[in-house]
Amino acid sequence: MTTRDGRGPMRAGDMREHNTAAVLRAVVHARGGISRAEISTALGLTRSTVSAIVDDLLGAGLLVEGAPLAGGTGRPRVPLRPADVVAGLGAEISADRVRVVARSVSGHRLACRDAFADASSLPPAQVVALLADTVDAVRAGLPRTADVIGLTVSVPGRIGRDGRTVVSAPNLGWTDVPLADLLGSHAQLAALSPVLANDSDLAARYEAISRPGESFVLIHGETGIGGAIVVDGRILRGETGWAGEIGHINIVPDGAPCGCGRRGCLEAYAGFHTLRRALDLPEGTHLDDLARALASPDARTRALVAEVGEHLGAVIAAVLNVLDLSTVVLSGYFRALAPQLAPSVRAVLRERALRPEAELVQSAGDGRQEADGAAREALEPFWRDVTGWIAARG
Repeated sequence: MTTRDGRGPMRAGDMREHNTAAVLRAVVHARGGISRAEISTALGLTRSTVSAIVDDLLGAGLLVEGAPLAGGTGRPRVPLRPADVVAGLGAEISADRVRVVARSVSGHRLACRDAFADASSLPPAQVVALLADTVDAVRAGLPRTADVIGLTVSVPGRIGRDGRTVVSAPNLGWTDVPLADLLGSHAQLAALSPVLANDSDLAARYEAISRPGESFVLIHGETGIGGAIVVDGRILRGETGWAGEIGHINIVPDGAPCGCGRRGCLEAYAGFHTLRRALDLPEGTHLDDLARALASPDARTRALVAEVGEHLGAVIAAVLNVLDLSTVVLSGYFRALAPQLAPSVRAVLRERALRPEAELVQSAGDGRQEADGAAREALEPFWRDVTGWIAARG
């Protein structure tokens, strides 16, 4: 067997790591528990191999055994379930809040806390301080036995190739902000080795897990309008990470000014701040409040939503004509508006799209997918070295 990177035969240590992670994932993904024999059958491993790995996972506290279940002849079935002893933290920075989520290896959301603030009016260092306090509040509510192993921070902007700099986040007013350095030098966060990720990218990763192997375009309404292209379950990022910047497709030549410095972008007509002003909502309005306001049945709001749908339809038609995909996932505040947006989006698709029958679907997330996706990313170092974690645990 070759290594996962294809560079040659897999060493015994690599094999052990691979099998240990596979056994743990099999338990995590099972519903209602799974037995050693069922793991052996599912993974094609010998029962003795599975039993030895399960014993290690039980000893480390990563698994727990349920009560034996009798059924038929032979030994009773002993279901195995994951324990919430390892957690990753995901933080989301947006225009109106900092959100922190803790998720366990088992997939459970252990905690979530929001700190509302106008991040666009604060210096980046002050946003980091608010994030650190929110992280502390979340950690204080976790079980004392939980091992928090990392922090991934979602940002509504472009991350530089170095993975440490926010090159541009127009809706936060940030340009070339060394955010990873600010996070890593903060006393409350340094031990968590924080890393950065784009918010739409994280939303797409979360969606890709819910739609394994599928292809789709994701349009994400949050602080701005982001997007992602997923083909066969893999996110296409482009040469410099700009792929999926749907919010900055020009829809009106020399049109309204956009926060990116250009004119006529989709975001200038369907972005958060534009919609807030169109509804006469005050400064400091939260994204959740905007979504509720857009769901109002009054004629003025219906007309605004129909107009947004027309703009979205124009962008969706252009994107689908280029990519030849048939599914569009609406996320963020567009998720709740999907039923109201659909008629005007479809009317434009019938006029402009080569495949006007494209499916419009709501995202699988509940509005916290950026932070949830970030928390999942924070757990990746654990999944790459489960045996190392067990050894360190003693």
